[in-house]
Amino acid sequence: GGFAGRGGGMAFGGAGGPGATRTAAERSVDIALTAPVSLTTVGLAVLLAVAGGLVAGAFGAWRAARLRPADALRRVE
Repeated sequence: GGFAGRGGGMAFGGAGGPGATRTAAERSVDIALTAPVSLTTVGLAVLLAVAGGLVAGAFGAWRAARLRPADALRRVE
């Protein structure tokens, strides 16, 4: 069964009803979050992305180079 017969749920005016949402919004506090990013971090991220792309490309090329053309065309899906 569902939740309809149990009563007291959030959808039926329980603790999490619309009134509780408004009071929680009234008590909310804005918190400023910062994430300082240095030029070194950005450079390292770019370097890792390029290295990963080169490794993935080299592996795919190596696998393709090992196949005969007829076998490669036979396996196209």
